[in-house]
Amino acid sequence: DTGLGFGSADQPALVGGQTTMFACPEDTIDSCYMGANVFFDFGVSSGITASTTQSQGQQPLTSTINEVSTVANNQDVVTLPPAAAGRTVQIVNNGAYTLQVFPASGDDLGVGVDVSGHAAVDAIVDFVAYDSTTWVEKQSKPIIISAEMFDVDNTDAFIINAVDDVHCYHTNGMT
Repeated sequence: DTGLGFGSADQPALVGGQTTMFACPEDTIDSCYMGANVFFDFGVSSGITASTTQSQGQQPLTSTINEVSTVANNQDVVTLPPAAAGRTVQIVNNGAYTLQVFPASGDDLGVGVDVSGHAAVDAIVDFVAYDSTTWVEKQSKPIIISAEMFDVDNTDAFIINAVDDVHCYHTNGMT
């Protein structure tokens, strides 16, 4: 006995003895239920290299948990799998640059259909699909609370992020 079975032709189930531990009526992800003492084995992929071809569909992610170790250029790309209600995908960006994350074609990360999002360096990003086309995102990253910069002449532009060429200016005459 493999422990695998079917309640009917379209209802796969994992059973242990006489107890159904996992069942998906009508083979749908949103109707699955679990019994006691059951856990899911989520797929994990590590050592992923983001695609240098910076367009949707490049470097498709196939696991629930994905560690991207190489982001050779700012905005190199990975692509999420198609959204399905309840599906979760986690991306860990251990690369050297900001990672561009595209949804699958026709999907939405909450900023527009087929529009990419980003995972900062050292960020862990969780995507959760709440329907068949839309993801919501939660990103965690260490945050710099404050920084001090001094310019007694009050004339210099401070380069905050040389990769993206972001500048901050202070105003003259602040007290």
